[in-house]
Amino acid sequence: MEGMFAFFMESALVGALVWGEKRLGPRSHFAAAVGVALGSWLSGYFILVTNAFMQHPTGYAVAADGRLHLASVAGYLGNPWALALFAHNQMAPW
Repeated sequence: MEGMFAFFMESALVGALVWGEKRLGPRSHFAAAVGVALGSWLSGYFILVTNAFMQHPTGYAVAADGRLHLASVAGYLGNPWALALFAHNQMAPW
C-alpha cells in the first residue's frame, strides 16, 4: 500500500512541485507542496502499520493450513500499536 498509494502520490506531486512552478499558479503549486507533505505522512503511516503488525498483530485470521490471511483491513490499518507508533514518530520532528 505504501508503494502503490503514498509513493506514487509523492513522486507525482514532487514532479509538479519542481517542474511546475512556472506552469502552475501559486495556489496549485502550494497544493502540490501540501500533497507531498500529506503523501509522506501517509507513507510513514503505512510503513509503521507494517511494523506494528509484527509487534502486535491485528486484523488477521489463521487458515486451516496455518497461513495468515488478512481478515479486516480496518483492523489492520487501525492497529492501536500503529497509532501510538505514528504519533511518536511523526511528532518527533515537530
